[in-house]
Amino acid sequence: MFDHRLSRRGLIQSAGGIALGVGALGIARDARADEEITYLFPAPPILPAFGPIRLAQGKGYFKQAGLTVNFATGRGGVDVAKQVGAGNAPIGGIVADRRIATGKSVGMAGVPDWIPPVEAAGVKVNVLPTDEFFPHMAQAVAASDQIIKDKPDMVRAFVKAALHGMKDIMDDPNAAAADFVKFVPEWNGKEDQVKEAFAYYDKLIYPGQKQLGEVDPERVARLQDFYLAKGIIEKKSPVDDLYTNQFIK
Repeated sequence: MFDHRLSRRGLIQSAGGIALGVGALGIARDARADEEITYLFPAPPILPAFGPIRLAQGKGYFKQAGLTVNFATGRGGVDVAKQVGAGNAPIGGIVADRRIATGKSVGMAGVPDWIPPVEAAGVKVNVLPTDEFFPHMAQAVAASDQIIKDKPDMVRAFVKAALHGMKDIMDDPNAAAADFVKFVPEWNGKEDQVKEAFAYYDKLIYPGQKQLGEVDPERVARLQDFYLAKGIIEKKSPVDDLYTNQFIK
């Protein structure tokens, strides 16, 4: 998560404890018209976890912001961070990328998307919000220092359009789920699962930010302390070097 190639201000947070490098609801108009970019997903983009991005695309929020966004898929969040840091993609998403759904485990940690399919398989689920135990961030949009320096208007436009999609889910999860299924037809016939997933995002993931899309530096600091204590990272970095809130203002 704290890949050195992303370095200063490479992480942009969003959605209530989750992250999404997103910000205010208005659509930025200062990006170059019809600028074409590629957004790198960490997992198949059909997942409801990526609802804000798919809604922003399907409802034209990126177009309104002067962006033509193409999608590609990486091999998990760490791979996306590496690709973005290396300059192979201008912007990308980070998300947890493992799951168990067979009823043979005592528990699992995962995004809300995974709950409806598990329940549909007949497994009784007791949902425990994980941020009660661990200060994680479930989603993030990453951009390199170079992209932030060279194309701040593009990053701001993308962030605001994506936040607009997230706010749609917060305002009306059921209507947003219906729109999502139109844009992601793989979910035809499973609309109820998308509605349930979006309801979890609305109630458990998105709320609680002082400003929509804002990174909580105290949360980042606690997470970094945990990573250091467990040997995941060798040394700490200044917290202010790990994120930026400049694109939500």
